[in-house]
Amino acid sequence: MEAKDRLVRINPILEWLRASPNRLNKIFVQKEKGHHRINEIIALARTNHIPVVFVPRERLDRLHPDHQGVIALWPKKNT
Repeated sequence: MEAKDRLVRINPILEWLRASPNRLNKIFVQKEKGHHRINEIIALARTNHIPVVFVPRERLDRLHPDHQGVIALWPKKNT
């Protein structure tokens, strides 16, 4: 995965979930990360039938070192 196929900050993820949820295809959430904004992301994702996968922090670190406990992915475009 390339950095351009993911969002790693809470606010942009919330904005995308509210405006264009159909553009996201999966959300990774750090296990045991208790934050009300992440709970809001989880609720919006489930409402929009976007899979939410709970993973250890180490997995998120491998995807992007500057995450906030959550990473959202969208499908790669075929070029």
